[in-house]
Amino acid sequence: GLLKKEENFVPVNKIQYIKWQSNPLRKFIGYQSLAIYQAASAEVDRKKTVKVPGCKADQRHAVTSAFYPEYNPEVAFSHIAPDGFWRSRLILFSMLPMLVVAAAAILAKRPELLAVLPIYAALAVFFIRKYVAHFQALLSDDLLVINRGYIFPEQVLLKLYKVQNVEVVQSIFQKRRGLLSLKIYTASGSLSLPFIPEADGFAIANKLL
Repeated sequence: GLLKKEENFVPVNKIQYIKWQSNPLRKFIGYQSLAIYQAASAEVDRKKTVKVPGCKADQRHAVTSAFYPEYNPEVAFSHIAPDGFWRSRLILFSMLPMLVVAAAAILAKRPELLAVLPIYAALAVFFIRKYVAHFQALLSDDLLVINRGYIFPEQVLLKLYKVQNVEVVQSIFQKRRGLLSLKIYTASGSLSLPFIPEADGFAIANKLL
């Protein structure tokens, strides 16, 4: 802090997972943010996450090497990616605001407002396709790595022994297409793997538990 100094100490054994985050500005100046998620009692629940707003590439490498030596991009990982149905579903839901705007424009007798709808649709499809394409999970015998985000990329590193529970979520539409979603619980929150093939999902759940 500038006016108020605050220090946070995180016991290594309390770390549940870490998350690296970025955005276009941080990427331009060569910085990333680090969030450390730790197990804590209810009294200190609000302090479960410790955030370091600016880390350089060498600092990221030092942190990852120290706490997650199992992470080696050259080691073979199992790759898990969402099915294309998730992309189609997101695109469908993103079109709902268009119906509201179109109805409002017609009722208000403002047809010029309809001109923004094709632009909105094109941008929605573009960014959703990019977001889904950049969502990927990597699984080894010791580690789960989740990469997601296009404009605001994130990477989560989780050691498998930190997993407390895995919930299998499968809607009627997912079941018809042989898909399911996993919700992975730790002592500091949960992570999700959406719309993955059913066989892969059950295999991952069994491995995590």
